[in-house]
Amino acid sequence: MAEVETCTYFATLAMSNLVSMEDLLLLMAAHSADKLMEEQPHDAYDKFDIDNFSNAQCKSLFHFEKDDIITLSELLALPHTYQAQNRIVWQPLEGTCLLLRRLCYPGRLFNLALYFGRSILDCSLIFNNMLADVTHHFAHLLNDVHQPWMDHKLYAEKVTAKGAAVNNIWGFVDGTLQHVCRPGQDQREYFSGHKRKHALKFQHIMLPNGLVAHSFGPFPGRRHDASLYGVSGVDTQLAQVFARDSKQLAIYRDQAYPLCPWLYTPFGGDHLTAEQQHFNASMSPLQTAVEWGFAKLCTYFTFVNFYTNLKIRLQPIGHYFQTATLLANCHTCCYGSEVSTYFDLEPPLWTCTFSETVLLQSYEAVCDTETLVMFSYFISKQYLVNLQGC
Repeated sequence: MAEVETCTYFATLAMSNLVSMEDLLLLMAAHSADKLMEEQPHDAYDKFDIDNFSNAQCKSLFHFEKDDIITLSELLALPHTYQAQNRIVWQPLEGTCLLLRRLCYPGRLFNLALYFGRSILDCSLIFNNMLADVTHHFAHLLNDVHQPWMDHKLYAEKVTAKGAAVNNIWGFVDGTLQHVCRPGQDQREYFSGHKRKHALKFQHIMLPNGLVAHSFGPFPGRRHDASLYGVSGVDTQLAQVFARDSKQLAIYRDQAYPLCPWLYTPFGGDHLTAEQQHFNASMSPLQTAVEWGFAKLCTYFTFVNFYTNLKIRLQPIGHYFQTATLLANCHTCCYGSEVSTYFDLEPPLWTCTFSETVLLQSYEAVCDTETLVMFSYFISKQYLVNLQGC
């Protein structure tokens, strides 16, 4: 019966002249391919083996080169073997690749069978388990602006070198509005009157080296950026950075945020002095750096920007964004970013020589404080902070 309805639909399109013959043929071919894949059993495909993929294929499918994927899987300190609730078992490298592929492109779950040879249920369980583990054990790295690899003075020097009117700005903070599906409950709470759509808000602090130093969210879309800043608790951390150095380091943002010694905003009003106009003009192009960071996140991990698949109370949207932000930072460490190129500041390396005793397979990993490269980005001595989900 379904096939008859499909044929009738295509025949109606052909007679209505709503689409060209070429578009109609392409539509029919796409439908036939999807139907074939749905009917094909998942065990008809080979099990995942990264050795079957070339370096170019890995870069295209996962946005990381093959060696870097292996390194990422090792640095995440994943268990030797995973086992889900239904007792399916997978290796950490396979889980890392499935997590990357799922976040890189908003495809359907059965499309993953082409690469992993597993059922839709298995792919869903593996993805959700990997997502939960990464966010639970590493999301705290996006909740602290005092990481060992951060050099706030160096960041301020690079921002000043790009023409900033002041010499103590070390980062940029901004909020972004992420469009989501219309929720079934509390629609008014998530509706943004400014953007005229239902959304969630996230806040990032971007460093001149292209890394996100602090991330907070999700937050209801109708709330103001200043409210998001107050709830995030980052104000206390910024005050500590401000008081720790005689240079009185601060971050920069637009007028939506409150003005305080460690948070600079542009001058407002119609009658500005020449000095005030110069300050606004010098800081405006630098502020776009944080927008480039959001753009990279949504470009390389398109899954978080596919609003029709972001359903409040049905999916852990906060986990999606936190994990994507962590992986975007990893990508920046490997290949740089537009932000790091603009400020001429290389991001920290993510590989180093370390002892296996440092990496505890119990997943309660700690990092030697003398490790000054990117391994300290993944694992630190700080207490784990529970991620505020959606």
